[in-house]
Parts: sequence; C-alpha cells; structure tokens
Amino acid sequence: GSCIVCLATLCARLKYFAFSHLALCLPTSIKLLLDILKGEYIHVLDKDRILLVFSILAFISVAISVMPSFCEPYLENILIFCFTTKIKKIPLVNNVIKAKEQLKSKIETLISQIAQSCEPRIIFPTLFNIFDKYALQIQNNSIKMLILILDLISKIISQIDSKTAAIHWKILINFCIKCLDFRRIHNIDSFGQIQTTNQINENTLLNNYSN
Repeated sequence: GSCIVCLATLCARLKYFAFSHLALCLPTSIKLLLDILKGEYIHVLDKDRILLVFSILAFISVAISVMPSFCEPYLENILIFCFTTKIKKIPLVNNVIKAKEQLKSKIETLISQIAQSCEPRIIFPTLFNIFDKYALQIQNNSIKMLILILDLISKIISQIDSKTAAIHWKILINFCIKCLDFRRIHNIDSFGQIQTTNQINENTLLNNYSN
C-alpha cells in the first residue's frame, strides 16, 4: 500500500514523464483490486486490505487526472470494479462500517472523475462493451450493473454539448437501438424482476434525446 501511494505521488509530480512507469504498475494494481473483489488475500489483515484498496484507488485517480487517454486500456476493468462494489459485498469491508462508507465515497468520486476526464471517444465504447457483456447474462447482479451503466451514460450525455454529441451520434444511436431491443426481448422478465427491468427501460438513451 505504501509503495502504491508513493507511485501515486510520483505520478502526480512527474505527470507525462511517468508514462513508462504507469505502463508497468497500473495493470498490476488493477489486477490486485479485481483479485480482492473475488475474495482473494483473505489471509491478509482486514485493515491492510482496506488500506491497499484505498491506495490503489488513489493511484488510479491520479493516473486518470494526469493521463486519461493512457488509461483507456484499463478503463473497463476499473469501471467493472467500481460498479461491482456498488452492488456486491466486498470481502474486505463486510464488518467495517466506516470502511464501507469511505469506499462508497471513493468509488463515487472515481466514477465521476472518469466521466469528466475521459473523452467521449474513450468512455462511450468502454461503457458499451461492459453493457454488452452483462446484457448476455440476465441475473440479479447483472441487471443492477446494467442500470448503473445506463445511469452513467445518461449523465455523460447530459454533460456534453450538441457539437460533441453530433460527432458521436452514430455509436449513440446504435446503442440506443440496442437498448430498445433489450427492452423488447426482456419485456417479460423470467426472473420476476419486472420493477428492475422497468428501471432499465426508463434509462434508455431516448429519454435524453426527447428532452
């Protein structure tokens, strides 16, 4: 954890000069996050795992603020971690209420930072890819994941100007059609989660274009 904090500090100071170091350290750090999410490193003390996660999130935050374009290959895993922590109990914070609140706050901040720092040409394809993966497995957690993805896409669309939207209109329209197809196919939810499925319907991109 201390090493990662040092990396974050160096990255903040060196900015683009830290590019070569990020290429080595960022993928490993993200893998650590995903491994912890899967329940690995249970043998490590709770407080140490918590500090490790917070340190990695700080490192990712600095990397995105300094070089958002460089982080493109890692955005999908970063966002999957962020979304998953919002809908699933994390092994390291189950019994630590304060840590839960801190993690929730850090995740929300990181998601907002990604939405604001990453260009639409980077963030849209990433979110669409995540949507495609979870749309194929309609289960409780995957439906919640889809809702989070659609909410973020809606927020990003509401923040961009008409000129930027015009540049990306093809992929936005294609995704909008995909959402409508999803609504048509899953109109009758076999898992009995009609209310949740309706939330997905209400968050389709057409809502943004109708305003």
